[in-house]
Amino acid sequence: MTYPEFAKWPSIQRLSSEVCYVTEKVDGTNGVIFIPDTPDKPVLAGSRERWLTNEDGTPPEKGKDNFGFGAWVYERADSLRALGPGMHYGEFHGKGIQRHYDLSDRRWASFEYWRSDIAIPDVCVVPVLYEGEPTNGVWDEWIAYLNEAGSMLYPGFRKPEGVVITFKNMRAAKFKRLCENDKIHKSQQGRK
Repeated sequence: MTYPEFAKWPSIQRLSSEVCYVTEKVDGTNGVIFIPDTPDKPVLAGSRERWLTNEDGTPPEKGKDNFGFGAWVYERADSLRALGPGMHYGEFHGKGIQRHYDLSDRRWASFEYWRSDIAIPDVCVVPVLYEGEPTNGVWDEWIAYLNEAGSMLYPGFRKPEGVVITFKNMRAAKFKRLCENDKIHKSQQGRK
């Protein structure tokens, strides 16, 4: 009999010793930007599930572009290279997309909240609302604050979507809480 390779059960983190980040959840459409490690290769745009740009970096035909994100990246490819090589995840939002934030244009909000060096036109970083110990109710306090004060990303916009909670040692593990209908799955709300 052949046995499978032994896999150790992972250690369980102590929640009380973990640092968490609470950021504002931006309501738009998922958009990834790939910056190649050499300038001779094109910058690519993707959605949550597929590449939007063609292999040569040109935008796809209209209607297969996820609210124009592929064209948006293509038009800004040179300035977006300042993000540095690799995959950069964020939310494409603004005019005609989900909450639209009363914007007359479209922008991309980076999920890389730890970066303060991003200074690219039409690019922003999701605001960090809280950094610290994940005490009981901290995200609920921020939901209440956003419901009262409105968006921190776009002051004056009164209907923010919610918050994203990320734990420092588990950046891949993210949790969200919504300002409205938090207990109702998006498929039951009639929208994605």
